[in-house]
Amino acid sequence: MPLVLNLACHSGAILAYVLLWTYSFSLYRHWGGVITRGIDIGMASQLIFYVLVAINLVVAVLPSRRVKYALAVLAGALILAYLLPDYPLRAPLFAVLATGTTSLAVWCSGFKSLPRQ
Repeated sequence: MPLVLNLACHSGAILAYVLLWTYSFSLYRHWGGVITRGIDIGMASQLIFYVLVAINLVVAVLPSRRVKYALAVLAGALILAYLLPDYPLRAPLFAVLATGTTSLAVWCSGFKSLPRQ
């Protein structure tokens, strides 16, 4: 049962990442932000999403919470290192969303069962 709970929490984190990214992108366009055109940022976004899915699957099956949080922070740092030279506005958003949603899933998956009454 804990593995199912972990997978459910991390699936929710991936869904939250997609929803928050979509909302933040819409908000950025509403405020008049400049939109980068081209295939490179689209492919980078897909790569980051696939890495996020893989990290969440790995984190869901690991037993140690310390290692889980370390992998979440490492994912954010790798995203920053990958995007920061070319996309200084998008890199922090991608990194914070990835680290935040994965860390929230780790925190939520720590609750093994509801307290009994």
